[in-house]
Amino acid sequence: MPMEIGSSRIGDIATFRASEVELVETFDRTRPCLGRARERITGDLILVQVSGGLQGGFAWAYAKHHRLHPQTRN
Repeated sequence: MPMEIGSSRIGDIATFRASEVELVETFDRTRPCLGRARERITGDLILVQVSGGLQGGFAWAYAKHHRLHPQTRN
C-alpha cells in the first residue's frame, strides 16, 4: 500500500494516498494502526511515520476498509 518508503531521524516514513487512509485524532486499540500522519502533500498524499517513536503529527492513520460489493445472481 505505501507508494514509497524513506528514512529520517524520527523513523521510517511512508507515503499513502489520502483516499486510502482514515485519519483519526485518538488512538484506536481495536484496529491495526499504520502510524502517525505527519504532513499532507498537495491534498492527495499523506506522509505517515510508520516506525520509531510515534509522537507528534496531526492524526493516527488507519487503512480504510474497502467494502466488497455483493455479487448479483440471475
